[in-house]
Order: sequence, then C-alpha cells, then structure tokens
Amino acid sequence: SLADPYPDGMIDGIVKSLESACDDKSDGNNYISSCVLYTVFGSDSWCNKIFNERLNRQDRMRIANQLLQLQTAESNKSFLRLPLPAGDINCLLKENCQNLVALATLMDYIRSSPVSSSSAETTNEMFAILESLSSSSGMLDNDGSMDFVRHSTLLAILEYCHSSSSSPKMKKQEGKVERYTKLLVALVGGSDSAFDSKTSAFHPLTSWKSKKTALSILSLLCSQEAAKVVPSMLAAFLNCVQEEKELHSSRTEIISTIVPVFHRYCTASKLSMLDLWTPFLNSTAGVNASQFQQSMVGTLSSLDDNDCSALADFICLLLAKRITKVAPTNAFLAQLEPSLQINCVRQLCNRLDKAIMGQPISDIVKSPTNHFFVEVSGLILQILANKLVQDYIQASDVSSLCLQLWQDLMVLQTTIIQQTESNGDEKMVRICKRKIDHSLTGVQYLLPIPVFLASVTALIEDGEESNQLCKSRALRMISERTSEVDPMAPEADLFMELMPLILRLIKTDKNDIDVIIQQDAAVVIEGLIRSFYLPPTVKRKNDEGPILEALKVCAERLSDLSSNKEDDINSKLACSFALCTATLLKYLKARALPSLPKIMDSVMDFLSYTESDGIDGDTQSLVHASMLQTVKVIVDSLPQFMIPHLGKILTPAILPSFRDESNDLGATLANRVPARQLIPALSRALQKCSDACEYQIILSLTTSSIEKTSSRHEIGAVKSHVLKIILLSCDFDVSLMDFINKTLIAMIMKISEAQLRSIYTSIREWRGDDNHKRKFAFWALSAALSKELKSIFIPCFTSVLNDAIGELESAVPILCKQGQISKKVKVGSIDSLLYLPALIACLNQVFSADAREGGDWLREDGDKRYHTFVEPLTKLLLARVPSDFPFSTGTSKNGYRQLIVDDGGLISCIISLASAAGNDILWKSLNHSVLTACGNEDYVEIRQAGLICLFKLIQTLGEEYMVLIPECLPVLSELLEAEEETAALARDCVELSEDLLGESLEDSL
Repeated sequence: SLADPYPDGMIDGIVKSLESACDDKSDGNNYISSCVLYTVFGSDSWCNKIFNERLNRQDRMRIANQLLQLQTAESNKSFLRLPLPAGDINCLLKENCQNLVALATLMDYIRSSPVSSSSAETTNEMFAILESLSSSSGMLDNDGSMDFVRHSTLLAILEYCHSSSSSPKMKKQEGKVERYTKLLVALVGGSDSAFDSKTSAFHPLTSWKSKKTALSILSLLCSQEAAKVVPSMLAAFLNCVQEEKELHSSRTEIISTIVPVFHRYCTASKLSMLDLWTPFLNSTAGVNASQFQQSMVGTLSSLDDNDCSALADFICLLLAKRITKVAPTNAFLAQLEPSLQINCVRQLCNRLDKAIMGQPISDIVKSPTNHFFVEVSGLILQILANKLVQDYIQASDVSSLCLQLWQDLMVLQTTIIQQTESNGDEKMVRICKRKIDHSLTGVQYLLPIPVFLASVTALIEDGEESNQLCKSRALRMISERTSEVDPMAPEADLFMELMPLILRLIKTDKNDIDVIIQQDAAVVIEGLIRSFYLPPTVKRKNDEGPILEALKVCAERLSDLSSNKEDDINSKLACSFALCTATLLKYLKARALPSLPKIMDSVMDFLSYTESDGIDGDTQSLVHASMLQTVKVIVDSLPQFMIPHLGKILTPAILPSFRDESNDLGATLANRVPARQLIPALSRALQKCSDACEYQIILSLTTSSIEKTSSRHEIGAVKSHVLKIILLSCDFDVSLMDFINKTLIAMIMKISEAQLRSIYTSIREWRGDDNHKRKFAFWALSAALSKELKSIFIPCFTSVLNDAIGELESAVPILCKQGQISKKVKVGSIDSLLYLPALIACLNQVFSADAREGGDWLREDGDKRYHTFVEPLTKLLLARVPSDFPFSTGTSKNGYRQLIVDDGGLISCIISLASAAGNDILWKSLNHSVLTACGNEDYVEIRQAGLICLFKLIQTLGEEYMVLIPECLPVLSELLEAEEETAALARDCVELSEDLLGESLEDSL
C-alpha cells in the first residue's frame, strides 16, 4: 500500500532472479530462482499479505509474467499460489496469448483458483484465445500442444461458467452467446445453416474429452439464449452420433451431456425430443446388443427424475420403431435408479392413455400400432416386476411418488375399459388390459396400507364425473385388499374409518355411473364387515356405530328403490343393497332389529314383483335369487325374531320361490325357526293358498319342521295346527295324499299313543259320512298310519271297524249286481266308491300287522270279526269295475285289475286276511268264495283273478292249505281245458300244490 510500500529493491531482486533463470539456465541461476520460489512464493503470508495487499498492479504483473516465462514445475506451482484478481488474469491472458505454456498455466489457474468476482472480459478473453488457437493459422505446425492448450482452455471456460453462471455480470454476455455457440459447434465438428462461412476456418477438436467439454459449455449457454443455442447444440449432437462406432463409450458420455439440457430447453427453440432421439437411433444401425445396451444405460443414467418425460419419449420411440429387437428395453431400464424407472412408468401410462384414446403422443408417436400398445403395457408390467422397484415402492419415504404411480395406473385402466367397445382390435385391448391389471394389482399390494387407503380415498373424493370409473375401480380394490388384513391389526381400524365416506356414496343422486359406484360401495361394506367385524366381547378402537349406520342407510336405500322397482336399474341396484343388508344382519343379529321391518318389507315387495309379468327375464332371475338369498340369511341369523315376518314370507306370491333348489329357503325356515313359531304360521298361510304347488310347499315345510324338532312336548303343542294343515290339504286336493301322509307320519312319530288316538278320533269326526273325498282321505291316512305303525295302529282301527265293514258292504251291491253289467251301474254310486282302494289298502296293512302278531285281533268274538270281513271281500272278487271308476290317480284302462289284482289290491288284502285267520276251518269259507270266482262262466277276468288269488293262497299258506286242495281240483280240472291264459294259471296252481304235497295230482284230476 502507499502508506507502507514494499521495498522496490526487494521487488526488483525477485524479478531479476527469475529473469536470470529464464535467460541463462545455468545451475547457479536455477539454484537462486529455486530458493526465491521456495522462500518467497512458498510463504502463504507473503502471497496473501505482501503480494495481494502491498504490491501495486504493475509489480504484481511483473512478478506473474516472470513466473509464466520461467516455465518450470516450481514456477508453475508458485504461480498457482498467487491470489490474482479477475483484472490481472485478463491482462495476463492478453499478454501471453501466443505463449502456449503460459496459457496452459493460466487455464490451470482459472480452473483451480476460485474466482472472486465474475468478469465478462475474462470470458471474452478465453473465447478469443480459443478462437485464435483453433484458427487455421494458429494450428500450423501443431505438434499436439495446441490441442492440449485448447482442451485446457475449454476446461477453464467450463469452470468459469459454472462458478459465475448466477452472477449478474455473466448475463451481460448474452449478446455474444451466439458467437460462442458457433465457435463451440465448429470445434465439435458440427454444421448448421445458421453458421456463417467463417466457421469452416476452425479446426475441430480431436479429443472426445474436448468435445464433451465443449458440449458441456453449450449446455450451460442454453440458459442464456436457449432459442439460439439449442438448434446449434443439436447440430453438434448430430455430428457426435455419426462418429466411429467403436468409440460408443465416449459417444455415450457426450449424449448423456446433451440429453438432459436439450430436454429442458428444446421447446424454447420450437424443437422436440424427436429431433434428438431419431438421429441417435439411426446411428445404432449395425450396433450389437451389448454396445446398444451400454449406450442406453450410459445415456439414460444421466437423466434425473425431472427428465423422466424425455426418457418416456425415448422408450416410446424405441417401441414404435421396434428397436427392441436389438436389445430388450427392460434390460437397460432395469439398471437405472428405481425412482427414475417409476417416474418413467408414470409417463408411459400417460402416453399409453393418450394413444388408446386416439390422441397423438406429441411428435414421438403420431399413429401408434397395436404392437406399440402391447409393448408399452408389457414394459410397464416388466418394470414394476423388478425386485429393486418393488422394494423401492414399499419404502415409506417415497409413498407420495408410489401413490401417484398407482393413481396413474388406475386412470389408464379406466381408459382401457372405456375404449374397449370402440377399439377394433379386441385381442389387443384384452392383452393391454390384462397386463395393466397385473401391474395395478402388484402395485396395490406393494403399497403400505396407509398409503393405499390415502390413495383410494383421494380417488373416491374426487368430484369429477369423468373420474367415476376410477372411483368404481378404487372401491373394488378396497374389497380385494381387506382379505389380507388381520382384523386385530391397527390397519383394520383404518379400513373401518372409510365407512362414512362409503355411505356418502350410497346417498348420491342416481345416474348410470352412480349406480355402478353404489353397487361397488355396497360390496365394499360387505367386505369391511366380513373382514373386520368383531363381536362386542372383543374390544377394539372402533365401535358398532358406523356399522349400525351402514345398516340404516342400506335399509333406507332399499326401501327407496322398492318404491320404483319397475325400473330395471333400480331392481339391479336393489340386489346389491339387499345382499349387503343381509351380511350386516348376519353379524349384527339382534342389534339389527330396529331396521328389520323396513328391510323385510322391501325384500318381500321385490320378491312379489318377480312373480309378475312386467319384469325382464334376466332381471327377474337376478332379483329373485338376490332377494331369496337375503331372506335366507335373515332367517338364518334371526330365526327367533321371525314371528312378525313369517306371514310376509309365506304368502302365495312368495311360496313358489321355495322350490328354488339353489337357495332352499324352505329348508332354512324349517331348520332354524322353532316349530312352535313356524307351524302356526304355516297353518294360517295355508288358508290363503289356492294352488296345489303352494299346498305341497306348506306340507313339505311342516314335515321338515316336525322332523328337525327333537322335543315331543313342542310338537304336542302344535299338533292341532299340524292336523289343521293336514285336513285343509285333504279338502283341497286328494292328489296331495303322498305329502299329507308324510306330514301325518312325521307328527305321529313325535307324539304318544294317547295323543295318536285323540288325533285319529278328530280325523274320523272330520270325515263325516257323506263326503266321498273325505272318506278317501280318511282311509288313505289310515292306510299310511297302519303301514307305519303296524300293530300299534290296530286299537285305533278298532274304533272305526264298523265304518270299514259298512263301507265294504255298501260297495258290494254297487259293483256286484247280479244280471247287470258295468254299463248299467249308475255313475253317482260309482263316484261314491272313491274311498274303496284306500280302504282295501288299509285293511291289507291291518290284517298283515295282525298276522304278525298271531291273528288274535281278527279271531276275537269267536271268529265273528273274521267272517264279517270274509263275505264282502270275497264277493268283491266278482265285481265288475267300470272304466270310469273314480281312482284317486284318475281313470284306468283296466280298473278291475287295478282294484282287484295289482299289489295292494283286493287279492293282497284277502291273502293277508287268510294269513291272520291262521287255520283251515276259517279258510274253508274263504276257499269256497275263491273257487266261485274261479268258476265264473261269464267273465274271463274274474276267473283269472280267482286263479291268481288261489295261487297266492297256496303260495303264502303252504302245506297248511293243502287240506283244501281236494275241493279245488274239480274247478282246476275244468279250467285246465279253458283258454290258454286261464289254463296256464290253473296249471300253476296244480304244479305248486304237487310240489307242496310231494305227489302227482294227475289221477285226481
């Protein structure tokens, strides 16, 4: 400084010592200069305090120039230690512009020393030097040192631009940016129409490193005047990609420098990434897969998350041009950072979404092919299947990115679904949809549950109508995800907290899209209840309030829909809510009772509607099945609370639904509802029925309810209702006797003998004396009881013994009038014999039961009871049964055979009677009557029936009956000469008798 100047003599001494070493390279001079360099310049205090603060600019320049001229390693090291301001550097650059060694040292200084203040002049000087060195005249007699200095200059410029890019003074260079750009492009070897003829006078750089540095400087200049620099940079890029292919690694470094910058600034110059990627891909022709993949990794790894759009454009171009045949795209993508891969997938989803909707993907792919769709969707799936990417998605600190990825996939999936019908290539759509579905499912299950729920909540709360399908898909994913969560885990509470949001969706106004969302919302509620509902005994954070509210909302919605059920959309939507309420009722049970009446009214209303003619067939099947299933679940969940609702379920309009085997509501009612509640309701319901099918269902339900009840006391309490059901059914249609008999037997097996006699007496009183249908029903019931109870029933039968005898005796004169044929029988009298087959069947069972017990009952009162039955029964062998005999099953072509001959008919009854009689004395009168029938000369069918009866008597009674064979032989002898069929029957009787006797009857015949 002026106040404390550094001694001039000292300065002169330093300068002279350095000059001497420059002029005379003697050992002495070199030694002195070395000492000065070490002692003076090696001192930090001298450099910082003396040189920087106390020397004026002229002295500093003298010393700096001498150090540059010395050109030794020690002098260069000393120079680099000097604290030179930007102005001094500018002067030194001007004074040493022709000294290559000095320039190299100066460039090293600029690169290694921090710039205290930016200077536009410094930039100008360095570019001027670079321009001078690269000119044709400057490159004469170049031995390689010129290239080295140019490279050093480029590095210095790059470092200077890096350190001063934010300085206001740097912005003053904007006017010269175009000149710098032209120079750099020329050095790289590029050409552009914007360049003037002067650019051809510059010698291109020979080193790949130098070219990369020049391109890096171009990249920094883009921030100053992008519109001018970017087209020029593209020209430099085109030159680089056309260099020798064996230098692919260096070329990759250059490309990785250009791509991010070009992507950021290309729009400013009205260019696109297509202008960059296309020439690059063209340069890959003939490149092997290994080199191509290495180039891809090197190129794309330079991108960061902000450049993922450029990466997606590049991939789309690869797939559109089918460059993937050279090397699989996922092979080099897998080597990128997971975050970049995920961001790339997001961009690919966006582009695929546009392509499917028929929109061009910017300038990259204007007319995508089916191959492109399939390849992009497949690549998305492959990237997301990468283990590194999956691990990255599961990391909690990147949840926001993964959430956006999931939402993008959702939007893409929705677009694919929307475009399914309009797309001509259905196979392509199916392939894309399947791959995107797999991708979405994979991401869904990788997302942590809190993140997943936050995502679906955001989608559901989105008010845009265009996003309705996304909402629908989000709801379905909630249902799918619930199955994997433990109901005791903390995440279960997070799922249950969605309930209010789901309920709000149910309350929305109806339109076609909202219907789908409401259906999905109902499914979500079902899934939440099934997966996370815990009984009140298990404590957890959430109470039952939201669940009860869900039941209330669903019940109200179901009720609203039932008021407009003629609309098919309403009917289909009601199916979802009905099944949802059924699930809620299943878990809430008695706590759901306040909503039960409204639910039952709505469900029954819909069930009744399905029986009408005004509903579409497919809708009818869907509504019918859904409502039946709902009723079944309600009955199964709340059987003890069904009394107020049984009347609604057992109406004639609903009863036909009980025949649905896939649902089997009837079995659920019979098994779950107590008989003391169900059977009285069945009895009341039967009074409203008017169809045989309805009666059959009521009878079946009654039978099942009785059979599943183990308590005799409970059945005893409802036996009057059961009897009422039986008798009403008998009055309605006798063709229901099979079902009526089953119901009666089921009840009888659950009560005592005393109760049996009481019930039987009531049935007898109900029968009366004049109603032939009731008579038939009475004897049919008696036949079923005698068959099931056997000898236990005989005391009951004894109470109606006179009725049975009277019925038989009244039938004989009608069917066995002498001298009359069936045509003269009055129709009225024939109709009154409807009961006769049932009576004969009953007697058959009673006689058989008595025979097993020894026949004591039949032989009471000195065999009087036996003789009472023998006479009318055997006379009926001579009956003439008309063709219009009133069988319960309808008329028969051969009424005589059906009544007399067939199993269970009169002949079977006579055989049972003979078995119960048990001795030949009682059989004598019976045998005489049978032989009378055998000898009937008027009717072949009577003769044949007599022979059949005789054969079965011999067959059943065996040797004991042989004492009566002599009485039979005269008749049999005559019949052996009768018509062939009759003779054959007679021959059977003779042969059977011979077998039993052990001797031939030929002589007796």
